[in-house]
Amino acid sequence: METDEIRNEILLKARELGFDLAAVAPALLPAHYRDTFRRWLQDGLHGNMDYLARRLRDDRNAETVVPGARSVIMLAINYFHPDEGKGQGTRGGQISRYAVTRDYHKVIEARLKAFSRFIETNWQAATRYYVDTGPVLERAYAEVSGLGYIGRNSCLITKPFGSWVFLAAIVTDLELPPDQKNLTIRCGTCRRCIDACPTRAIREDHTIDARRCISYLTIENREGIPEELRDGIGNWLFGCDICQEVCPHNARAVPARLDDFQQVRIGDRTLDLRDILAIADHERMVAVFAGTPIMRAKRRGLLRNACVVAGNSGDPELIPHLQALHDREEDPMLREHARWAIDKLEKH
Repeated sequence: METDEIRNEILLKARELGFDLAAVAPALLPAHYRDTFRRWLQDGLHGNMDYLARRLRDDRNAETVVPGARSVIMLAINYFHPDEGKGQGTRGGQISRYAVTRDYHKVIEARLKAFSRFIETNWQAATRYYVDTGPVLERAYAEVSGLGYIGRNSCLITKPFGSWVFLAAIVTDLELPPDQKNLTIRCGTCRRCIDACPTRAIREDHTIDARRCISYLTIENREGIPEELRDGIGNWLFGCDICQEVCPHNARAVPARLDDFQQVRIGDRTLDLRDILAIADHERMVAVFAGTPIMRAKRRGLLRNACVVAGNSGDPELIPHLQALHDREEDPMLREHARWAIDKLEKH
């Protein structure tokens, strides 16, 4: 079978497995992508995500995780679903759009496993797959393959779905003809995402200062949220979609094709802060959020976030709930965040 035929068969299988977009990039990336990543790390813009620095230090990349790697199959799944129009008023904390359905790692990894088995069985090729967890610069490979382009907000923006996509990659030693797509979409002079970011996390060079990013601060960050950034958090309880919501390309959004990304598992994109502040232990956290990305923040992070959102709410009726958290918790970080929120509401 000719390589073009193999490639076409593989891309057809991707669609059959539920991937909305698929394209092929050569395993060797242009040097500027890795150079940009190195400078970003050297400038400390990754915050405390030390695992990213370890990947660079250990020289882990597509060519080392699969010896003799020739190709990277880049995949994307649309996860957009419209809001249901509910809300909790000032007592609501907002959840990023991707996080109200089943954890995307579980959904996508099952498909990647089947896809990799298909390639290995039919062409005796070696494969490794990743979804947001490995030493592969997914957005770089996606841009090289023509799947989309990296916008000012550092998200990959696709023509059919905007940036409402999850990315995944399969590294293989199978040599496949790379895609040669010329995208006609770009940011141009638009800077809506830069201007809209309340914590000024989006830099002019198409990178993000994670230390200021609301998504990082409310999810990956394990410490306290810097006081000078708390007002900018607004009502974001977990993650943030502001830079995507203002992006003109996302006006093309269409509902997700997969059932797993259509079914909202936690009721709504805004959660009642009183319920969050009352989560007394890990078991209760699991009972409410098991199987969703919200577990990533852990109970400690979610309660920390809820304190900040409560302080920003301007709703004094939340004070007793914050006081109850302050009084029952021994964790100095949670007590400090609760105290900050109480003080702010009392001055409101």
